[in-house]
Amino acid sequence: MKYSITKTFYFDAAHRLLESFTRKCRSLHGHTYKVKLSLQADQLDANGMVIDFGELKPFKDYLKQHFDHAVLLQQGDPLIKPLTLEKQKITVLEKAPTSEILASLFLNEGTKLLENKNARVSAVEVYESSTSRAEVKV
Repeated sequence: MKYSITKTFYFDAAHRLLESFTRKCRSLHGHTYKVKLSLQADQLDANGMVIDFGELKPFKDYLKQHFDHAVLLQQGDPLIKPLTLEKQKITVLEKAPTSEILASLFLNEGTKLLENKNARVSAVEVYESSTSRAEVKV
């Protein structure tokens, strides 16, 4: 039997997609992102849980530190230098800051932050709007 839980997190950030096929996404714009982190366990812990939701605080802190109210840019974006000079909060990603790339990044980081726990990260969903989401599963 497998047990699973999902915790939802939110953060606000701006981004742009330099190599986007749509002109709208080439412009700097923002979203209130919703991130669903799903965890799975083969058995419940001594407290009858997959994991205590409180143990997911390191992931929440990671999102707040690196992504909340940040400008998400791809390496090589010409906006990096002027925004840095203006002391703006910037997170530079190796690839375009798409929902798919963010989901993959969050899955990897969540896995690292929660290693040695009873549960393991099984999926991450990233919503950039109420109707658009990307998902990555283990």
